[in-house]
Amino acid sequence: GALTVSLEYEREAKSEYTENDLFVLSMQLRKIKCAALWTYRLEDLSIISKEQKAAKGNFPGPCPVIYYPPLSTPDKEQIEAAGKAGAHAVVLTCDLLHLAETAGEQNMEVVWDVKSVEDITRVVDAGHGVNFLMSAADAGGLLAALPADAVGIAYVDSQNDEISIGRALAKGKDGVKSLLVRQACLGDAAWDLRYARFAIDSLTSKANPEFQITGIGSSKGSAGDGRRSYGSDASGRAMQDGMSTQKDINLFHDKPGGTDFKKIADRGTTW
Repeated sequence: GALTVSLEYEREAKSEYTENDLFVLSMQLRKIKCAALWTYRLEDLSIISKEQKAAKGNFPGPCPVIYYPPLSTPDKEQIEAAGKAGAHAVVLTCDLLHLAETAGEQNMEVVWDVKSVEDITRVVDAGHGVNFLMSAADAGGLLAALPADAVGIAYVDSQNDEISIGRALAKGKDGVKSLLVRQACLGDAAWDLRYARFAIDSLTSKANPEFQITGIGSSKGSAGDGRRSYGSDASGRAMQDGMSTQKDINLFHDKPGGTDFKKIADRGTTW
């Protein structure tokens, strides 16, 4: 089938978006054929989900709303809260297989965040393997390992050569059929819709993409955007893949006391 493109909404700390602004953005993203909306803030998820549900019976219909927590490691209470907020699915690592039952109790699907064939095998052997999320760097080696009825979703990062990487991944009959653009929308009225339209159109059409926003440095990446700062070359992306996502960095800065680095390091994450 045709390639589908989903977008992540990650509100920047400096965002001045109101609830109505996000409500309108949610509607606009649906109309430009965003396949699904992903976010890690439960407050934002609730607003987006409410707006999407209001589109039931309309064309285009509602987009699924995915709870995408930092490191894909929510606890039971967060999954329950996401379900109550209207999430259609939650992203989990294979170390959290035991929480698939909690998601099911909330009528939520699980998207498994995998990094190896072994991760896929663990999920499939447990009887939970339907939706799998993987990095663009890992997708080439993992797509072939998915069960025939599974959905593979590869993620690319905004402002990091995402169009050429995404297009390359989607080539051929065995290419990826679903892409997620992370950090696509930031709660920035000058950026969000324009970039979202560019990303979806560029990834799903054969035209040569071109995108510029005046003052882009001030609206994107100026506050220590770890993804953009490493550039688009292969070595930069390799270094980036060894880092936490910008989502985790933002979470650390936004919360008093920061993040429990030791606990995260114990999970094997490289900072």
